[in-house]
Amino acid sequence: MKENGKLLGFVYHNGELLHERHEGEDEEESSCHLRLGIEAVQRNQSIHYYHRDEQLSTALMTGQNGEIQNHYRYDDFGNILESVEKLSNRIRYIR
Repeated sequence: MKENGKLLGFVYHNGELLHERHEGEDEEESSCHLRLGIEAVQRNQSIHYYHRDEQLSTALMTGQNGEIQNHYRYDDFGNILESVEKLSNRIRYIR
């Protein structure tokens, strides 16, 4: 499947998404999904981890050494109040 010129691939088990892969001209991205939703994404050779808040929205993304790459803040209804990103990220609500 193609989306915005990128080749996409998905692996499912019993109807649940396990793995997602994106290949573009200059970047390759792969993400791992566990029972609670997406846990990590690999872009080229770097791994980045998702951290959720109590509403299961993406609160932080950290690099493989624990440095904060992105952080997000939401109101009580899940609307974004603040978004600071060093990495592009289309996943805000994980599950």
